[in-house]
This record gives sequence, structure tokens and C-alpha cells, in this order.
Amino acid sequence: MDIVPYLWSNGGELMNADHTRATGYLDSKSNIEIIEALTEILKEGSDLEHEVLHTLVGQAKNNAVLSSTLLAIPNKTNMNISWELIRALTSDEMQNEFAGLGMIPANFNALESEAAANTDFALVIETLQTARALPNVTQWKEMNNEFSLAIKRIIEGYKTTEQSIKDLAIIWDALLP
Repeated sequence: MDIVPYLWSNGGELMNADHTRATGYLDSKSNIEIIEALTEILKEGSDLEHEVLHTLVGQAKNNAVLSSTLLAIPNKTNMNISWELIRALTSDEMQNEFAGLGMIPANFNALESEAAANTDFALVIETLQTARALPNVTQWKEMNNEFSLAIKRIIEGYKTTEQSIKDLAIIWDALLP
């Protein structure tokens, strides 16, 4: 379960703005309360229906997390052609075409186009306006694994929510630059 959107939706943060400290942010009172509520739902064996989780979404509306996709360009001799392809695929014209086919556009101009407005993903487009990307830190994979372990410890009753998240913040501090 991805808990981060619920933290953000309730005004929580994972770390400071320059991504160098988690203590005082990740282990904030509001974050601990949300994590406790979510882990209680998981402990009860709930199927996490939308209606249950909806009550945990706060007023900030940052309840979406942007992901990323990497386009690998293996052959350096064709770099110019590769960049031309990327520019063409991400152009407003091509993205409007994609929207007309039911695909979510990859740029804001196309998101605001008539083709995108008349689709079933209009709600997704609206949500993207306040979506946040996960922290851009090289240690994120390890930090996320530690987060999962902390949640597991809470659910299995090895630690309280507060102690597990405070310990996690210290671990993250050690991982951050």
C-alpha cells in the first residue's frame, strides 16, 4: 500500500525541502496519526475500500504520486535522431493525438486541450494539477524499503506506530546526504 499520498493529503511531509533531513518531518504528529489509522485498517484485514480510505484524504488534495518512466537511448551514435523522436512524441500535436486515442498526455498544453477534456480521464488530469513526485534522492529505493519494513513492524505488533516512524526518520537521516 502506498501511504505517501495520504501523508501529503493531510499536510505531512517526508523530509525538508532540500532532502537532507527526515527527523521532524516524517515523524510529525499528523503523519504518525495517518499511518496509525492506515495500519489499523490493514490489521483488521479490511480490503481498503475506497469509502474507508476516502475518510483519510485531507484538504490538501495532494493525494496522487507522480511516477517516472525512463527512456533508454543505448546507441550514442544516434543521439540526435533519438532526441528528435522524443521531441516529436512529446509535442503538443502528438500528445493531442494520443489524448484522442484515450491516452493521458505527457505535457500540460495537451492536458488542457479539447481532446483531453472530452475523455474519461478528465478526473486524472485534474488530480495531476496537485500531484507530487516522490523525493528525487538516489537513496529513495532503500528509503522506501525501510518504510515498508517499518509499516510491517507496526502491523505485526513489534513496535508502536510512533516508535517505528521515529526510528525510520533516524534511518532516513543516515541515508540522506
